Amino acid sequence: MRRNLDAVIADVDALADQLESYEPNSEEFDVPLPPRMADKFAAFKREAAERSQAKPAVRRAPGIKTP
Repeated sequence: MRRNLDAVIADVDALADQLESYEPNSEEFDVPLPPRMADKFAAFKREAAERSQAKPAVRRAPGIKTP
C-alpha cells in the first residue's frame, strides 16, 4: 500500500521533532567508538593535521607560487 504525500510529510515532521528535542544522557558521552570508526576518525584527524601543516610550509617555500 502506497502512502500519500501528506502521510510522508507527517512522518518526516515527527522524526524532525524527535531529533530537535533529543537531549543525550551523560552516559552516552563515555561510550567508546567501534574499532573501525575509531580507525577512520584517527585517519581523518591525521590527514587534517598534515594538511594544515603543509599549507603554511608550501607558502614559505622559496620559488613556489600558490594561488
